[in-house]
Amino acid sequence: MRVREKYGTENLHLLFADTFIEDDDLYRFLIEGSALVLDLPIPTGLVEHTYHLPSVTEDLEARKRELLSIATAANEALPGLHWIAEGRDPWEVFRDVRFIGNARIDPCSDKLKRSFLRAWMEENFSPLFTTAYIGIDWTEDHRFKKAKDRWAPWHVEAPLCEPPLHAKSTFTADLESRGVKKPRMYDEGFPHNNCGGFCIKAGMAHFKLLAQERPEIYAHHEKQEAEFREFLGKDVAVLRDRSKVARDANDGKAKPLPLSEFRQRLIDGGEIDEFDWGGCGCVV
Repeated sequence: MRVREKYGTENLHLLFADTFIEDDDLYRFLIEGSALVLDLPIPTGLVEHTYHLPSVTEDLEARKRELLSIATAANEALPGLHWIAEGRDPWEVFRDVRFIGNARIDPCSDKLKRSFLRAWMEENFSPLFTTAYIGIDWTEDHRFKKAKDRWAPWHVEAPLCEPPLHAKSTFTADLESRGVKKPRMYDEGFPHNNCGGFCIKAGMAHFKLLAQERPEIYAHHEKQEAEFREFLGKDVAVLRDRSKVARDANDGKAKPLPLSEFRQRLIDGGEIDEFDWGGCGCVV
């Protein structure tokens, strides 16, 4: 909205890369928010379509087909929106690179977001005549500084890191006053709206919340992780146990903590790091 206020919408392009496992309500927010920014009517039929997507846990291939169809229609209905997808979901990326993402290394973010978005931008726009705007605010200014280096030679700006500085609640209230509700995952207590609550950079506190609020999603990724461990034949996991007990039993190193074991620990009332939320910086 700040960019539009300065420059209008004629040369404004909104870019979104889909992982196919986003929360259904993210797609509703994407369509309504894009229509608001581009000053176009909301395609209500497409919004309604997002309420009836095949589940991530039941038929992911059918979900992909539906989302690609909605994306094509949304791009046509909202000129200026570019809803694109590399084609794989995160678990397909892990299998292809034979490595499971974790808090340190994120092949899914690279393949489905950063490298893919850069290639698309290079194909469609010149960095000599294009500014890349990133939707982070002043509370994440450290990420903005890294983004400027990572995205060179593109000129990068983050309008919400500039005055006037407001709390996220102010932006949320402004959005809702314009008829766009915030994504529902925030009401469930999640710190971000990425990958339907499954984020390989997330920590114990985040996965505890996922198990509590979205047990079917947690169970799906628990199963995917178990199958990947068998596929690779190695003791690997998204989470790591950094407790002294785990390190003492693993030559001083943090120990992989499969989601199945973490779930059982939650059931048994075992010790977890309640402050380990982790963080996600897919694009930057």
